[in-house]
Amino acid sequence: MKLIALIAITALIDGTRITFAPGDEVTGLSSHDIAELKASGALECEEEKAAEQKKADRTEKAAAKEFADARKAVQAHQASTDGTALVTG
Repeated sequence: MKLIALIAITALIDGTRITFAPGDEVTGLSSHDIAELKASGALECEEEKAAEQKKADRTEKAAAKEFADARKAVQAHQASTDGTALVTG
């Protein structure tokens, strides 16, 4: 899990004060510190972010398809009721 600092983070790791600049990979934190920093928005996990982006992309694609299908249905209904539909038979 690759953790990236979104803001400057100063932590005491193994008795040493360490500062991570925004964009730095953060290592050596306890799981509690990681959870708290992620919850506060100071830290992000690249893998989690990529998974969230994939999910958002899939959701957006599904919504676009649903919209296109609904639009086609409305257009078909309008064409069949406005007298411009071609009736053969």
